[in-house]
Amino acid sequence: MKVAIGVLAKAPVAGQVKTRLAATVGNRAACFFYQQMCHAVVGVAAQVDADRLTVWYTPQRHPFFWELKRRYRTELKAQPPGHLGQRLNAVAKEEICSADVVLLIGADAVGLTVGHFRQAVQQLEAGADVVVAPAGDGGYTLIGLRQTPKRVFQQIPWGSAGVMTATRAQCRSAGLILTPVSPAGDLDTRRDLKAWQQRKGSRFFWHKAMGSRYDGA
Repeated sequence: MKVAIGVLAKAPVAGQVKTRLAATVGNRAACFFYQQMCHAVVGVAAQVDADRLTVWYTPQRHPFFWELKRRYRTELKAQPPGHLGQRLNAVAKEEICSADVVLLIGADAVGLTVGHFRQAVQQLEAGADVVVAPAGDGGYTLIGLRQTPKRVFQQIPWGSAGVMTATRAQCRSAGLILTPVSPAGDLDTRRDLKAWQQRKGSRFFWHKAMGSRYDGA
């Protein structure tokens, strides 16, 4: 089975990424931490036995993405225009044209492990049409599909606690089998950041965060 992984990422520009986190740690620090998230998430995805790994960036090409490309041997593609549902739909359609299954994740999905990707592929191989890794906030951090997404990304209240419920309803109405895998969180708040740092067993120093070379791009 040919597997494609797509990581949706934003250009790491201070003040334009992780705004909820920035409200408590500042724009430059939040931008630095976002870069660390991207490295962690793409690094995990690169360990999966996938046929293609692509970083889908928005709103513009940025030097940081070339670093990801070099380090993790990813492809780089610009996200299509539109709101999140339209972008996810377009990316999924393009990826599925040359793969049997596609797994889509966000660059802040730091709770995902190689095991989550493997679970998702196994469920898709077993007959699921859609797989998701639920997040604790009512959304999901991974979605996998083995056919054109149809209505999976339509009429979803993105950014709210109703994302998972609405996705289930859309799958039911479209006659698609949705199967969850193990839950996995993303990183939006300072509390999430502290929990992630504890799991990593390492510390980030504020002076390093404030001196990131990409945050003013």
